[in-house]
Order: sequence, then C-alpha cells, then structure tokens
Amino acid sequence: MAASSQTDDRVETVLIRLNAHMLGGVLAVLFGVGLCLATWILLWQGGARTGQMLGLLSHLLPGFAVSPGGAIAGGIGAGLLGYAIGLGVGLAYGPWLLRGAGGSTFASEGRAGGPGGVLLSLRPLPLALVSAALLAVALVLVTTWLWWRYGGHASPHLDLLVHYLPGYSSDPLGALVGAVTLAGYGFVAAFSVAWLYGAIARLRAR
Repeated sequence: MAASSQTDDRVETVLIRLNAHMLGGVLAVLFGVGLCLATWILLWQGGARTGQMLGLLSHLLPGFAVSPGGAIAGGIGAGLLGYAIGLGVGLAYGPWLLRGAGGSTFASEGRAGGPGGVLLSLRPLPLALVSAALLAVALVLVTTWLWWRYGGHASPHLDLLVHYLPGYSSDPLGALVGAVTLAGYGFVAAFSVAWLYGAIARLRAR
C-alpha cells in the first residue's frame, strides 16, 4: 500500500507539471502573437500618436518597439512572460484541481505495466463567459474611476484604446460601449486558451 501511494504521488506530480507546461505553452503563443498583431495593426492604422501607449511596454519587454522588427522581439518576450504565468498558475492550482477533478478531467490509460493518470481540462464556455464579464467590468470600473478622478475630463492615455475598442471613450458611456468589444475579445481569447488546452489534453489521453 505504501509503495502504491508513493507511485500515485509521483504520477500526480508528473501530471501537474505536464499540465502546467501545456498551459504555459498556450499562453506563450497567445501573448506573443497577440502583441505582434496589436503592434502591426497600429502600424497599419498610422496616425500622429501611433504606438504612444503600447511603446511603454519596452520598459517591460527588452527589445520591443513599435516597428515590425520590434514587434517580433517583443513578441518573444511576451511569449516567455505568458509561459511563466501559465507555468506558475498550473503549478499553483494543479494539486487543487487534481483533488477536485471529478468530471472535468480526461482519464488516460497508462503504458503497459505503468500507472494510469488523468489530464485536466478547462471548460471553454464557462471560462470564456467569466473572462469576458471580468474584463468588461474591469474596463468600466477603471474608466469611471479615472474619469471621476480627473474631474469629468477624458484621460489621454485611455483614449488610445479607441484603436482597439471601436466606440470607446474615457467616460462612463464610452466605457460601456468599449466594454462590449473588450468582452468579445476576452471571450474569444479565453475560449481559445481552454479549447487548445483541452485539445492537447485529449491527445495526451490517447
């Protein structure tokens, strides 16, 4: 019994690490590609203040600049950051998820003579809905707070979000309009993360 318990603990540890690396990989792709696309969209749109706010990421991502080459360099850094976040989340919450996995896991048969295991899955629709709602509420709250703090005047930095959120402006009404678009972005991104993660988990479970 003791040997079996030790084997189960080792298998659980391997599964936690495996899922953490998968989640990190998915976030790395989304972060890296997302930053590249955002930068290239700004360059395509042009304008007097092109990349004024996005360029501040150069303080966080060495090599990033609002240019085609800088977008690639920054995308690599953003990908590494996404991987670190995914790995940290996976390692932190993996044990808890395994203990309460229930029906949200994929069972897998082990190799001949080896132990079986489970691969965790994320449910795309609930995760996407929650993420979309949180992003929308966050945008409305932040915009309203800054609008009130500036005495009812628009925030020049937040106004740059209009490049990505059609109809957005840094006032309560504009925040509601922009929140709809941001919720859509969040829904697609979160759904993609969960779907890709689940697809990899299903492949691993075969």
